[in-house]
Amino acid sequence: MATVRTVSIDSNSTSANISKLTIADLEELTPSQMASITPAAMLGFTTKIIPLLDVTLIQAITPEQAAALTISQTKVLSAAQIGGLSVETVNRLTPAAIAGISSDAIDSIDANAFSFFTTSQIAAFTPMQISKLVDTQVRELTADQVIGLTSQQVANFNPTALNALTPNAFAALTPDKIKNIPLGAIDDISIDTFDFLTSAQLNAFTPLQISKLNANQVGVFTVDQVIGLTPEQMAKFDDAALQALQPPSFGALTPSAIKGITLESIESINPDSFDFLTSTQIAAFTPAQINRFTSAAVSHLDVDQVVALTAEQMAKFTPAAIKGFAPTIFAELTPNAIKGISLDAVDDIEPDTFRFLSSTQISALTPAQISKLTPQQVSQLGVEQVVGLSAAQMSKLSISDLSIDAIPVLSNNVLKSLKLSNLSTSQVSITSLTAFSKSSCENNSIICAFFHLFHLSQIVSKTSFIEVYCFLSNCHCR
Repeated sequence: MATVRTVSIDSNSTSANISKLTIADLEELTPSQMASITPAAMLGFTTKIIPLLDVTLIQAITPEQAAALTISQTKVLSAAQIGGLSVETVNRLTPAAIAGISSDAIDSIDANAFSFFTTSQIAAFTPMQISKLVDTQVRELTADQVIGLTSQQVANFNPTALNALTPNAFAALTPDKIKNIPLGAIDDISIDTFDFLTSAQLNAFTPLQISKLNANQVGVFTVDQVIGLTPEQMAKFDDAALQALQPPSFGALTPSAIKGITLESIESINPDSFDFLTSTQIAAFTPAQINRFTSAAVSHLDVDQVVALTAEQMAKFTPAAIKGFAPTIFAELTPNAIKGISLDAVDDIEPDTFRFLSSTQISALTPAQISKLTPQQVSQLGVEQVVGLSAAQMSKLSISDLSIDAIPVLSNNVLKSLKLSNLSTSQVSITSLTAFSKSSCENNSIICAFFHLFHLSQIVSKTSFIEVYCFLSNCHCR
């Protein structure tokens, strides 16, 4: 006996009729009949009936019918059934119906449908559903759609899927959304994407997110983007990332951001970056940061920059770093800054540097610093520089290393503080002997022997008889 249908399905069927369909009825239901059902009658597909519909019947659902589906109905649809919905059909689902789709079925939605979703529909995806989206689906999202994403949705993206966003779409994430990007997604953000980000967006990255950036990403940061970086963010750049920051971009960092660079990372700064820093930025480096400067970095400092260096900063330059100063640049240091140079670093100043220092700068050297000068450094001191030296400074100077030209300009007060034994024959021969005090003689017999030893006749030939007589009288060597 032939099977007799208990219910006839067509455009006149009501939701009541649909709700009475049996399994046998569903097996006989054709795609054309399915498509003829009115949207209002679709409510008849109860949560017990709709899961039983064959995929071929699901494929027959029209956009108008899809618009009538409820959250209760979409919640029980299988992945295969969701995958059976056409692009046009799935795009007609209400936000509520979309929210009802099982997270296990989300990745079955046709990827081509995503570019047609409204912002309201996109916003309807639950965090759990978002976590199940795949890269092919996310890649279809437009900038306008991304704007509708919530912070919670962004936080739940699978890292691979999130980075499938086109650069233009990614750039539509507002700063408050960027803060929620999963840490696992940070180092996979494409380099091209950073070209689209604003300073406000880069500034929105949390310090922890910043710590996940790689060198290739940081290497494309522009001058305009880095302006907003904070000290807290700068403190999280790893060595490789900081080194990758392009010199012009590094030069756009604010003074406060510079203060945030960790001591361990200072040495990683590209030396060329110092070419782009202002005196204000140089002044922003803490003494502790200065202590980590390399000689290569110091070699890039210019006149305008070193003028801003303080005594506290200079005190922290290591001996190795001091060697990096070009002589003409070192000569622009203020007297106060020169006083700050550590005793350990004094003898590492390039000897040629002293030829460029003014008498005021030389006078700024403390006696303790002068005691650390090398013979090569002392020999570079000229007449104008020596003029201002005090007796206290001269007492710490290796007099025999002074050039012959510098001796005659020493003041009588300075000469009186010296011991003749500190001078060479050539230096004594051009010195006014009457300037020496009795104390210069120390032991009379030693001084007299000194004159005989260095051929007094040679000295007398260049010294007036009166001077020799006065000197010998003062020393009781008559």
